[in-house]
Amino acid sequence: MDLYLIIYVMIGLGCAILVAFLFFIDNAIDLLTDWFFTRIGWLSGPGPLVVVAERNGDELTLKMQNQGQAKLKLAAVEGRDLNNQRHFPKPRFAEDEHNGLPTFEEAITSFSRIVLNPQESEVVKLKRTDLLA
Repeated sequence: MDLYLIIYVMIGLGCAILVAFLFFIDNAIDLLTDWFFTRIGWLSGPGPLVVVAERNGDELTLKMQNQGQAKLKLAAVEGRDLNNQRHFPKPRFAEDEHNGLPTFEEAITSFSRIVLNPQESEVVKLKRTDLLA
């Protein structure tokens, strides 16, 4: 064989081994970071958060279900108007009807403390007037 052919084959094999090694390192780092962030509640695992919205008169009911394999921590409900301006409606829960209506800060704090376990669901109600900016 020609010397140049041997050099080209060696360079090709070296590049293939390097690419395979980089894929292995990337997957290993992804597995470690996914495991770590799942343990502290920042990822929901391989499954999604499914949200079904129903309109009941003057309010909107959001039924959220964690279909992931790990716990999921909720942050906030964000609304956007026609001008793409952000606003955050006050969430209400079923127990609020029995315990009285909380203030806006209490409602946001209690919403951000919700942790959905796998296959667990939560129902949140939003007033239509809070959604309209």
